[in-house]
Amino acid sequence: MAVRNSRPYNSPKRTTKNNTFKNNKNISKTKNKDFDVTTRIRVDEVRLNDSESLDTSFLEGRVEKKVKNNSGKVKEKILKDKNIVDETKEIRKKRIFFGITSLAIFIIIVFLFVFYFDKIVNVFKDDSKDKNITVESSKKQEKVIDDNYLFIGGFYTDKFDFDKFDLDYHYVKVSDNNMDTADVLDDMKSKIYDYNPSIIFIELGINDLDSGMDSKDIIKNIKSIIDKIKENRPYARICIESLYPINTSVDDFDNEILSDEINNSKIVSFNKQLKDLTEKNDVIYLDMFSMLEKGGKLDSEYTDNGIYLNDDGYKQILKLVNNEIDKD
Repeated sequence: MAVRNSRPYNSPKRTTKNNTFKNNKNISKTKNKDFDVTTRIRVDEVRLNDSESLDTSFLEGRVEKKVKNNSGKVKEKILKDKNIVDETKEIRKKRIFFGITSLAIFIIIVFLFVFYFDKIVNVFKDDSKDKNITVESSKKQEKVIDDNYLFIGGFYTDKFDFDKFDLDYHYVKVSDNNMDTADVLDDMKSKIYDYNPSIIFIELGINDLDSGMDSKDIIKNIKSIIDKIKENRPYARICIESLYPINTSVDDFDNEILSDEINNSKIVSFNKQLKDLTEKNDVIYLDMFSMLEKGGKLDSEYTDNGIYLNDDGYKQILKLVNNEIDKD
């Protein structure tokens, strides 16, 4: 029997660590030169997933520190916002307080302005001839007074010092040393209507006569005044005063007050026309001339310069005035 030479068994060569590394290195070069170098690192997947084995204490410390820092900033911001809110509330309170106070002051000013408007206008408003009109009002108002008495006129009314006679009624005096009928007609509202008078005492004509105006034109102006009062204040009682007498015979007669053209004869003639006007227009005529004259001229006891009245003269005037007021 022939013996076959058999091939001896060759066991595979053991691959050493070095050989493995070389082989891997060769593979890396042959297959893909750009292959990630991390493929050479052996990763233990079991330990990688073992979260308990990871030390995360340094992360917790950072988180805690960050929370503390953020907490302090939040508190600081809250306090800051609270202070801003408190300051805003305080500012609002102050604005509301000053707003209410300003409104109250404004209302008071408006009320006073409305209440005293008429008197303020009449005191400071210049008339067409740039004259200073005297406006006086009695201060005696201890009780409620329904009636309002208006005295309007020229120098006789202007020099009438009502305060000396302790009057117990409310009055308003609108006067000017040179006031004439045209002055009144030019501004009836501020001189008469605005005072809403119940009785009006009108002393006009002497200045018109002294300026050379014809008596008929003066009467015509007075009639216009009467008509306008009746139209705008129909409930007012109208009293027209006569012209007063003069006395050129007194020692201290002042011939600069009136022109030489003015005499008692001319005054009497004018008074007759004036009385006739009052009768035709159903208004009251107050005969001041008869109350003041003696021997056809101004009683020397009632004057110091022959024209202006003294206190005794005004006492006579008041007799007729008060008599008319008592009828009211």
